Amino acid sequence: EDALQEHYSSPEKEKSSKAAKSVDRTSEHTMKRSFSQLEPDTCRYILTVHLKSGHNLTAKDSNGLSDPYVKLKLAGGFSKAKSAVVYKSLDPIWNETFTLKAQALDDGLLIRVFDKDLVGKDDFMGRCVVQLGSLPMNSTIEKRLSLENPEHGDMSEDYGYLVCEFTVNSNEKEEEEGEQVDMRQKLKKTRRRASLFPSFQVSSPQLSSSMPSGSNVQRRLTRIHLDEADNPHLQKFACSPSSNVANSILSITLLSGSDLSAMDDNGLSDPYVKFRMGTEKRKSRVITKTLNPEWKEKFEMRMMDGQGDTSLSVSVFDRDYASKDDFMGSVEVDLAELEHDRTHTIDRPLQDGDGRILFLLTITGMKDDVDGAEEGDPLLLHRSSVKDSYSLKNTLTRMDDIGILMVKVVRA
Repeated sequence: EDALQEHYSSPEKEKSSKAAKSVDRTSEHTMKRSFSQLEPDTCRYILTVHLKSGHNLTAKDSNGLSDPYVKLKLAGGFSKAKSAVVYKSLDPIWNETFTLKAQALDDGLLIRVFDKDLVGKDDFMGRCVVQLGSLPMNSTIEKRLSLENPEHGDMSEDYGYLVCEFTVNSNEKEEEEGEQVDMRQKLKKTRRRASLFPSFQVSSPQLSSSMPSGSNVQRRLTRIHLDEADNPHLQKFACSPSSNVANSILSITLLSGSDLSAMDDNGLSDPYVKFRMGTEKRKSRVITKTLNPEWKEKFEMRMMDGQGDTSLSVSVFDRDYASKDDFMGSVEVDLAELEHDRTHTIDRPLQDGDGRILFLLTITGMKDDVDGAEEGDPLLLHRSSVKDSYSLKNTLTRMDDIGILMVKVVRA
């Protein structure tokens, strides 16, 4: 920004602009206007913005015109861009394209318009916010964005509008790199677990036949030896069932909220909802400028065996771009009281806040069927047989059953 301000405020630039009464758009387009403060670790989405034009903008100069330019910033301030200045116009035409990186679809794009002043601070002309979640994936959409000025109390005043085209694409390169990193982390975790059994050795003909001769995997596995009697770590691990097995799925359908608290100066809010159950977390998209939002979103959370906390925490927040998001209220639901395989309508008032929230809960799974099975039941016997077949002592007897399933969601 300092470099651009120095460029526009130089005497030669001022002289040429007065003589020609316009900007040399060719030289401006050669300048780099997209920049980043600090790129996030992972950018899942690429947002392409084609800034086309502005119309009926407010006059900020004494000649009844303005020198408008546009600033774009994604939530968090990680990705920004700035347009060229169009001098002496209330209906500027930019035709510039910017590429921004986003971390999530619930991020908001803040678009602000300023009037360029060679002396003093640039005048603010209006702003608008675009939610990435409202844009279609992998397709271009044109939007007419009305500008507003939150500093003024009268929200009905006309500040003009912008015409932009938006395209949101998934960053496949980042996703593939993330999958590779995740796979390497899983391999490291597996090796740490294997280090608990230093006396392991392998002498399995099935394993030898399934592994390439002289491979690193074969050389490492030949040091494994199943010896429960001499290894107390192995005995403890073999006798204790896993407590992190998902046996049920909690389906959440977030419908709407009503009569929520007004957290912004315009008498409205930008609400979104966070769900938390144990270590599982989900977050809805942001609905801007409303006290009666309608989300109509669906989420799924896994319920684990041995999970102590069976409560679902539902919290409502107001999205703020300049400060920390405001807390608007919460609801606690005891999942132990809900009947399985049945949809429950939850319509409750928010605690520590105003208004109500409406959502649906459904718990599905086979936990009730197995826990309620009597001794000798075929389902119980089958499950016991499967657990014994794949217990730690039989780890290397069924190597042909081992594989990896990788699923990539292209569109939902």
